[in-house]
Amino acid sequence: MKSSGSLAVPEAGARTGVKISRAKVEVKMEKPQASEEWIEGMAVAMSMLANSKRMAILYYLLEKDLSVSDLVRLSGGSFPAISQQLKLLTLTGILERRREGRNIYYSLVDKNVHSILDLLRTFEPRRGNRIGESAL
Repeated sequence: MKSSGSLAVPEAGARTGVKISRAKVEVKMEKPQASEEWIEGMAVAMSMLANSKRMAILYYLLEKDLSVSDLVRLSGGSFPAISQQLKLLTLTGILERRREGRNIYYSLVDKNVHSILDLLRTFEPRRGNRIGESAL
């Protein structure tokens, strides 16, 4: 990019979302290719990640499939509380369950959930800040 005063001008042939001509500068804004149904589904899926108990369950399941008893032991929660969270995660399609004898095992349905959780592991929220407080 060449600098023209305070405006950075792309080199000839550079790919940008900005069309530059002598007459005007035109910014091309493309509408995301997502249906309202997809957006609503993603909002529901993301809301499942907004609960610390469900988030812990998902992180435990990153390593391997686990039974309800395993998840109760690992999380320190009660059987009814963990079962309720597992039901929500299953109904939204994030988890699937299978029965082996008397045990029910849960697993992540989509490998993309692994990627999302791995990405979230890299995020470091600011400590001590609450919604509405200044980050400064």
